[in-house]
Amino acid sequence: MTEEEPFGVECRIKTRQNSYRYFWLKGAAALKNGQAKRIVGSLSDITDQKLHQEALKKAKEQNDLLAQAIDCANVGITIVDATKPELPIVFANKTFQQITEYGDEVLGKNCRFLQGEHTQQQALDEIREAIIAHEFVKVELINYTKSGKAFWNSLQISPVFNEQNQLTAFVGIQQDITAAVEAKKELEQAKQAAEQGAQAKSEFLASMSHEIRTPMNGVIGMLSLLEDEHLTQTQLHKASLAMGSAKSLLNLINDILDFSKIEAGKLELESLDFDVRALLGELVESVALQAQKKGLELILDVTQLEKPLVQGDPSRIRQIITNLISNAIKFTEQGEIIIRAWFSEVDNKLRFHCSVEDTGIGIPEDKADRLFAKFSQVDASTTRKYGGTGLGLAIVRQLCELMDGDIAVSSRFGHGSQFEFFVTLIHGDNTQFEAAKIDLQGSKILLVDDNLSALTSLESQLRHWGADVYKASSGIQALSLCEAEYQRDKNVFDIALLDMTLRGMSGEQLGAALKNDKRFKAIKLIMMTQMGTKGDGQFYADRGYSGYFPKPVTTKDLFDALTILAEDGKALANAKPLVTSHYLKLVRKANEAEFTWPKPCRILLVEDNKVNQVVALSMLKKLGIAHIEVAENGLLAIELLKSHQDECQFELILMDCQMPEMDGYRTTELIRDGAAGESYQGVKVLAMTANAMAGDREKCLNAGMNDYLTKPISEEPLSEKLQYWLYKSEYASTDDTEETT
Repeated sequence: MTEEEPFGVECRIKTRQNSYRYFWLKGAAALKNGQAKRIVGSLSDITDQKLHQEALKKAKEQNDLLAQAIDCANVGITIVDATKPELPIVFANKTFQQITEYGDEVLGKNCRFLQGEHTQQQALDEIREAIIAHEFVKVELINYTKSGKAFWNSLQISPVFNEQNQLTAFVGIQQDITAAVEAKKELEQAKQAAEQGAQAKSEFLASMSHEIRTPMNGVIGMLSLLEDEHLTQTQLHKASLAMGSAKSLLNLINDILDFSKIEAGKLELESLDFDVRALLGELVESVALQAQKKGLELILDVTQLEKPLVQGDPSRIRQIITNLISNAIKFTEQGEIIIRAWFSEVDNKLRFHCSVEDTGIGIPEDKADRLFAKFSQVDASTTRKYGGTGLGLAIVRQLCELMDGDIAVSSRFGHGSQFEFFVTLIHGDNTQFEAAKIDLQGSKILLVDDNLSALTSLESQLRHWGADVYKASSGIQALSLCEAEYQRDKNVFDIALLDMTLRGMSGEQLGAALKNDKRFKAIKLIMMTQMGTKGDGQFYADRGYSGYFPKPVTTKDLFDALTILAEDGKALANAKPLVTSHYLKLVRKANEAEFTWPKPCRILLVEDNKVNQVVALSMLKKLGIAHIEVAENGLLAIELLKSHQDECQFELILMDCQMPEMDGYRTTELIRDGAAGESYQGVKVLAMTANAMAGDREKCLNAGMNDYLTKPISEEPLSEKLQYWLYKSEYASTDDTEETT
């Protein structure tokens, strides 16, 4: 018997458990006389080996995919053998070769060959420390290509550990960030250039502010003095026109400076306690004459302003409202302007709302969004006809946003506009506010006005105080109401408020009709006149009126007048005097002592501009200050102070800031250091400066000045500052400085 050559075959066999296993069948045929008689062989279970082989094959395929992915990555990837001290590169992908221009020659080398001649020691130290500590590191450094070209490399190095937690390799990821670094550098250079440009613009504006305000101080000051002279009507008219033009120019300058401050982020808001109702009353009085010259009715409705003491920036709120009212007057030829104000609470924050509604030219719907743009008006013809910089509403919006608020407009072209804004304020200490208390319960008050909005606003306020209010829109209707009330119970009205400019029967004619009728003689008459009406006190007193004051009627004037009339004049020194807006102001100051300057009162004026010297001297003398000396610069001022050490000392110095020889800042610093004598180290110094940019006030205070007046100087703020500082019991240091405006 002989055997054939052995054979082997792999087979898959189903087991009794219905599972499949892999076997290797090996055998050979036994031959006899060349014919197979039987087969001899063996069967081996190779399932585990088969599965292992498949796993190896799959792993190889995956590794090939991973290798392909690494090669296709858009970042350079290298692997360094960490088991060898020289840390040779054992793998580098195609992107690494593209970035560095190096090929397979990098294998076996240390990565230091990329560093070139100029090393970045800090980055290299970070890499070295991370490699020693077996930690991840990311740095940015300059590397060099094979051709010597420098590039910025964002390099990440990560350690790789085996299953026994032994360090085996470092994986490096390189990325060429040259474009990003250069873009960042260009951005920084552009930012620096922009900052330098902004600084240059700020310095230019500060310089222009000073250069313009200095002569403007002379122009406005001299015109103000001229108006006080004995001029003919024609001369006074011309002086008034010149003053109006000068103030318009100053307003334009202020707009541009305000806009520049806001753009530069240098406009600072104050936080002061103030009475918003009083602010609105004073504001509408200041613009009423302008409105009434155009025949416009100006109406203020503050009935909803409960607890009016708030904390915020009153000057900026006044600026917003003044701008809106001025625009309303400018763009309204006939009709009325209504100012309404109220409070709301949102998320425990106090919001002050104010709307200004007019019956003017209106705004086309498609152009309303241009209103708040910089240097923009609705169209060019508007600018030509009405003037203006086109900055007012842009400034208003930015001021609202600075005070955590906003502004909106609604309008119909040809039918008027309504601007409504809100700003966020803080509740004031209303416990210190003496709320208006007047007992009008049972009082019958007749309102006579042919303007429905004015009538409604007054009615709302009077009903709020408890009065019974009757309304009439004409003299005839008013007489009919009086007749009806007399016929009903012989109890006519206690007080009647009459509009002077009633159509048909005028207010004056209505008043005469009431006074000439015995049935109505007991009614106390108050005439609501126009703001421009002057010298009519005796006229109305002779005709039996109890009072008169101009429209728009403020809450304060109305309250005070009704209080006095309700008490039948007992609150006044004289019996039943004529109650006027001027008299009401006297009543409010009745308990104040008569003002006199402290004695002695000597002032040193330090000013180099001859015209401004004349203006300041004239104002001071007009205020009643007789003892004034002048120095034309800081050096002369110090010498003059030295000569007045013991007798005839100066109580206060008015200091210009920019002067030849020695400016006001340096002069004040030397005075505080004792250069003018020890007795003057604490003297009060008030800056008079044409600089009005952000930080100018702080610059004055840091130099040692006590307070700050901006040119052009006007009489009222000058008087207020002098009264405040001359009546302080102790000399104020720069740490004790208070702003009084």
